Amino acid sequence: MPISEGAIDLKKLSVPAVKRAIEESKREGRDVFRKKHGFHISRRYYLKFEGEYFDTKPIVGVAFKHVPDVGRVLKPTEFSGGITTPFSAGSLLDALGFEVVETQPGEWEHLISPQPLVHDDKIDDDWLDHEEVSEGTPVLKAHLRRERRSADLAKKLKLSTLKRTGRLACVVCEFDFAATYGPKGLGYIEAHHIVPLGESDEAVITMAADLALVCANCHRMVHRSGGMTLDDLRVARREAFEGSSRSLK
Repeated sequence: MPISEGAIDLKKLSVPAVKRAIEESKREGRDVFRKKHGFHISRRYYLKFEGEYFDTKPIVGVAFKHVPDVGRVLKPTEFSGGITTPFSAGSLLDALGFEVVETQPGEWEHLISPQPLVHDDKIDDDWLDHEEVSEGTPVLKAHLRRERRSADLAKKLKLSTLKRTGRLACVVCEFDFAATYGPKGLGYIEAHHIVPLGESDEAVITMAADLALVCANCHRMVHRSGGMTLDDLRVARREAFEGSSRSLK
């Protein structure tokens, strides 16, 4: 059944509903979760949340059980998988701000059950001389993403901050690109939406107070740790630093 003819408004999917489905999947286990609701294993795209990996289509289908006016698990035939078509499982998650990652055949099981990195004295560096991969082939990909129009606002925030403080430093770790990289780092820093756009089902009004200037590292960390605020990240960084300092004594 084509999505456009379905009775379910797939745009009603919300962040809280997805998180409840994730919790159910973690509680029941991946295989039990998907089989219980009649879904197959994801083969190409998966949802990465708080360092764990989940099948995209089962998560979306079950999430609708927690969406008002729907209140039931969608059948696999009511929406598509993948990410390249509008309102597919991956595109719905991506539009809400979740991280959807593409895998190659054979990678999936390794990702959901990763082996820890351990030091092995039997492993030498000979592989550096002969291991190789082929990459760089042009691939056309289509992604449905949230419209962003805050670039000019971010630029004004940077100029205002630079005029007021004389530098552009990360509000979490105080990293200053210009101080570290010289002229190449002048004027560079990233703007973070304090309230993720994915938490709203509609367009939102963004003001300067809704943006924070952060370095690339802190920006990545706050997004990969779902639900973490900049204050949370500051605390985590400080605790990690204090723990490292204590271990050196």
